[in-house]
Amino acid sequence: MAPWLTVHKTFPKRPWPLRTYLYLLTIGVLLPSVFLVCWNAYSQYQQAEAAAKREAYNLAQISADNTQAFLADAEQLMRTIVRRIQAQPDNDLRCNPLFNDFKTLFPRFANLSQSTAQGFIVCSGTPQREQRNTYVGDTEWFKLVYQHKKFIIAPPYRGVLTGRMVSVLAYPITNADGIVTGALQMPIDLANFVLIPGVSKLPDSINISIIDTNGVLIARSQTPEQFIGKNLRGVDAVEKLLAIRDGTATSISSQGVGRIYGYRPIPGTDWLVAAGIATSDALKSARSTAIQNAIIGAAGLVFAAIVAFLMSKRISRPILAMQTTAFKIASGEREQRVSVNGPKEISDVAIQFNAMLDSIECSREVQAARESEIHRLAFYDLLTTLPNRRLLIQKIEEQCRIAKDLDWIGAVVYIDLDHFKHINDAYGHQAGDQFLKAVADRLSSLLRGNDILARIGSDEFVYVATALGRNQAEAVSAVMRLGSDIQRLLEENLDANGHRWITSASIGISLFPKIGDTSEILLHEADIAMYRVKQDGRNNVILFEASMRQQLTERLALEGDLRKAMTEGQFELYAQPQVDCAGTLCGAELLLRWQHPEKGFISPAMFIPLAESSDLIVEIGRWVLFQGCMAQVASHAMHPGLSISINVSPRQFRHPDFPEEVRQALATTQANPACLILEVTEGLLIDDIEGTIERMNALAEMGLRFSIDDFGTGYSSLAYLKQLPLYELKIDKSFIKDLPGDANDTAIVQSILVTR
Repeated sequence: MAPWLTVHKTFPKRPWPLRTYLYLLTIGVLLPSVFLVCWNAYSQYQQAEAAAKREAYNLAQISADNTQAFLADAEQLMRTIVRRIQAQPDNDLRCNPLFNDFKTLFPRFANLSQSTAQGFIVCSGTPQREQRNTYVGDTEWFKLVYQHKKFIIAPPYRGVLTGRMVSVLAYPITNADGIVTGALQMPIDLANFVLIPGVSKLPDSINISIIDTNGVLIARSQTPEQFIGKNLRGVDAVEKLLAIRDGTATSISSQGVGRIYGYRPIPGTDWLVAAGIATSDALKSARSTAIQNAIIGAAGLVFAAIVAFLMSKRISRPILAMQTTAFKIASGEREQRVSVNGPKEISDVAIQFNAMLDSIECSREVQAARESEIHRLAFYDLLTTLPNRRLLIQKIEEQCRIAKDLDWIGAVVYIDLDHFKHINDAYGHQAGDQFLKAVADRLSSLLRGNDILARIGSDEFVYVATALGRNQAEAVSAVMRLGSDIQRLLEENLDANGHRWITSASIGISLFPKIGDTSEILLHEADIAMYRVKQDGRNNVILFEASMRQQLTERLALEGDLRKAMTEGQFELYAQPQVDCAGTLCGAELLLRWQHPEKGFISPAMFIPLAESSDLIVEIGRWVLFQGCMAQVASHAMHPGLSISINVSPRQFRHPDFPEEVRQALATTQANPACLILEVTEGLLIDDIEGTIERMNALAEMGLRFSIDDFGTGYSSLAYLKQLPLYELKIDKSFIKDLPGDANDTAIVQSILVTR
């Protein structure tokens, strides 16, 4: 007898009852479904946690980018203010008017102040206590800026003048020898620091903080006054931030709340951003779904076990169908739903299962909407909904690659609206915003194909034109037509908010692709071309040329040399004699010349327009006026009564302090005003003629005389000549070179003489 037969007789198999088979059948059928439900719940929980980590990391990224841009803008602003302060004469101890208006113009800062090398604040937007210069020489930021001699970001401390927790941004002020003579300070009001641009109040479940590498809290979105300036070393979330620096983690906050964190460093600083979302809120939906799934699965299993012996076939068929659907959903077919059939209980399970899937899909849609909103805040302009600079840079890089692959030429068109500030000043910023929206809508009407329109500044737009042509000539012709279309659209009436405007634009263009092109290079080239349009009088379209960059570099260098020329005494005055018809000396005109220590004499045609485009012309004109008065006194001994002509620029003439400067120069030098002639250009008569007449009469009462140079080229009205206290007119040579042969020139000159 075979051994296995012996065993069989010794241990006979006992058949299981049918109920057991039905239970096993029910369990065998439902176990995969229950497992799948649990797995889906667990998967959803994991996905919810991953989504929360992405959201926290994105919030940290946005906060870091916003803070970096804010600090970069602050550094640029301080550099500009320091240049103004350094450009002031040494004997000018007045504070820049910007200190008084600073808090209004830049409310994100607690104050603007200027300190001396000895540690005393001499200028401040916030009044100093007891009208005394506050001593700050023992503060950490004061020591840092004098130690490093560059822009610094100091740790938080309670401001001496503001009394609030601030982080001081400091920038050194140096003299011509590079020695630090003082510092400019802009304390950030940390309690009011905006971490997410455009969002003033975050939900209670979200907390964003900035912490330095020492563990000191710099800024916080929730209850900042309670924590700013405190060292949080030892707190689990802070220790993980300092260890990870860039990434995500789950941790316990300083208030004992479990959070999901995203960490990002802020480039250029020792600051780190921690964006936390409360774990209870982030995973609330996933936990609720998991509990619901567990209840549903358990109920289905118990019910199926009870009725298995009665309706095995009826039960097995819908369960198998549910199992099949669940596997499809698990494999990625999320649109699948369970068919509702079979006994009521199984139908209820199917309904609840479908409800669970609907809940999961709804959660996905909510999360997608959140991510879409974060994307919109990061990559689009909130006013016009156009792409912002960050998205534009990505689009330009993409179009450059496409242009190289498809062998066609595109262009970056930089559009700067002319005199937009006048609209804000006249009608307010709300009207200005409506105007910008109208401009954006009008420019958008030109978009075609893959073209891109973005807003990158207050009144600056960039149009990226694609597929302009296969060669340079076609592309240039097409983009110049586009520039003309832009000008034409802007010159038509713009109706917005009950106002009607006509505007113009300065447009610079750069073609791509070129070797070494990047989005930043293309934008810079188009910006340079636009700047050339501004120089040439605005309202035009210019294509970038390589020489423009060199000219701009030379212009900036010449402007720097021009500033040195005034302080180093490189200017000289030459007297050009004036004789009457008999050849007798009757006067002299003082001509300004610049003797550069390296380049020799520089033509006035080069440096005078450069000086007139800045405040330098006022300072230079003040020096010429004083020297002219001294020259008149010196010439009196040899040529009594000799007239001295001094050229005065329109900008200097309109300066509020000009009459007082003339009065002081006369009083200081004891010059005879009757022998001084102020020579102005005809352009002065075109702009604000009434104000010009009033100022001329006031100066004439001091005994001064006036001369108009190059008369006839400005097309000013002859009727105004009788209202002006003029001593002489210098008719432009273009009208007299052909006399008496040219009848037209003869008639013009006779008209001028008859008018006088």
